[in-house]
Amino acid sequence: MHNTGYGHTDEETHLYWIGALIHGNMFPAGMYPHGVHTLNAALGILFPLNVTRVYLNFSVLSTVMVFSSAYALFRKVFSNRYVAMAGWVFFVLTDLFHSTSYFRFQFSFPMEFGLVAAFGMIYAMLAYIKKKQKGDLILFSACITWTLMTHFYITILCLIICVCFGVVYLIPILRKKVLLRYAAAGIVGVLLACIPYIWGYLNGYEFERSIEWALGITQTTAESENQKTEGPRPEDAQKSNWREEGALSFAQDLLKDESKYLSYNFVSNRDTARLLMLADGALALYAMLGLFFSKKRVRYLGYLFWAVLWEVCAILACAYYLNIPVLIEVKRMATFLSFLTIPLLGLPFEMLFTLLRLCRVKEKYLEMSFAVLITGGIWAMLTAGRVKEERYYSITISEADMRVCLDLCENHEKYTWTVISPTNDLSVIRYTGYHYEIIDLIKALDEGKKNIYIPTPDIYVVTERHPISFTNDRRKIDRSDIDAPDNVQEISPELALQDVEWDRDTSGLHGADAPYYYQRDVVMSKLHYWMEAVKKIYPNHVSEYYQDETVTVYKITQDPYFTLNLSVDYKQLAADSIH
Repeated sequence: MHNTGYGHTDEETHLYWIGALIHGNMFPAGMYPHGVHTLNAALGILFPLNVTRVYLNFSVLSTVMVFSSAYALFRKVFSNRYVAMAGWVFFVLTDLFHSTSYFRFQFSFPMEFGLVAAFGMIYAMLAYIKKKQKGDLILFSACITWTLMTHFYITILCLIICVCFGVVYLIPILRKKVLLRYAAAGIVGVLLACIPYIWGYLNGYEFERSIEWALGITQTTAESENQKTEGPRPEDAQKSNWREEGALSFAQDLLKDESKYLSYNFVSNRDTARLLMLADGALALYAMLGLFFSKKRVRYLGYLFWAVLWEVCAILACAYYLNIPVLIEVKRMATFLSFLTIPLLGLPFEMLFTLLRLCRVKEKYLEMSFAVLITGGIWAMLTAGRVKEERYYSITISEADMRVCLDLCENHEKYTWTVISPTNDLSVIRYTGYHYEIIDLIKALDEGKKNIYIPTPDIYVVTERHPISFTNDRRKIDRSDIDAPDNVQEISPELALQDVEWDRDTSGLHGADAPYYYQRDVVMSKLHYWMEAVKKIYPNHVSEYYQDETVTVYKITQDPYFTLNLSVDYKQLAADSIH
């Protein structure tokens, strides 16, 4: 909510897909789960808002729904709503977790939105095993459809959840004869979600390339990557020997390294990882004691399910480093695991609540006490500074660029203007105005092209006085470091006279956009002096349209009877500036 621009490079791609859906292209880059994109497209059509604003603020709606559904689920798991609230509040506020596990909630990503369906599926499974109501089975099937239309990783997570549920609840499932019903509902859910993919396959579409990346992750481990770059290492051979010694030895090694690897993406340090592993063991023990001594065995079987699920997902969050098959990329698995930690955080409160109830303390007094306890805990965390603080985003586009493009889309006549800027705003203006790449302009000028005309009445040129530095693309969420020395570069006449290395991106990661990332200071220096030359030659046609800490946007107004030739000699002006 702090920023107008993208918070992550992927948002630009997702916005492109949303725009394509609105204009009738179902799979603009190949087959992909377009559920969230379709929802955003529908909201953009139904409400009088620019679809860019709808999408960039969708993360607010998504985050509210995800965290609310998490509380709603665990409210049904624990003995009391205040026990669930205690675990949930601690999860939301505490800084125990690594920023990798939660920073994605600042962006509008499909995967996180699918957690709503995952929580709904768990609720439906637990409810159906208790009451066998048809509505819960329908909800179970619908949630599976939702996950597969949102993101494949969420569906894989749901498969893991179902396997753990099946193992823990095997006896009740067989006794109540509901296994086939669960299986049928799951298959129906998958088939419903696959209808668009079947249509796409029949029409010759291939899967979008990120699907291939996700599948490739399953074959990638730390050991395999090290062997590619460095060759086999002694410790790799040692790990192979561990595997040959037997399952018990391998399991011991997994637990030994688990706390270290969990601290990479999941929690802030190794001690916290050990503490949570102990809490998971305590939850399992608490569940087993309840199964033996309590009449409410179904509730304690649920606690055992959460304990098993947490450990399985913890191992999967370390899979890359443990050199075992990676079902879900480890950073995304860390996000999933953080939510599954709520039962561990709520365990002390659950045990205290059960103990006090056994002592025949009235429930209304218990709830009042827990409300005070939760409030005191929040105050203590705030006082001690133990709340999440590392909130950041990855800069992709300048704030000024996005603000100007949104203003043009919303307040100016369509196709009467052109924006000269980096490629990142193309998804915003594609269906409203025209876009001219800065690097295309620079290339034409440096190749000596004599005539450069842009026929629209107005031209907006996005120049960066302090070009963005992509050495580190992380920025504070409040933009307080947007013009910090380490985050920006400087323009100069010397840089304007340098040549752009068009083929510098040997990795192929950025393609034609490589100069924006590797030589942005050179590109922006050339653009600056070109703009100064244009101002000097056409002073009555140029005005300043927008300015902030790092960017100035100029407006070039053209006479309908006299289109300006924008091929001007900026190098002479840069050379004169040196002298």
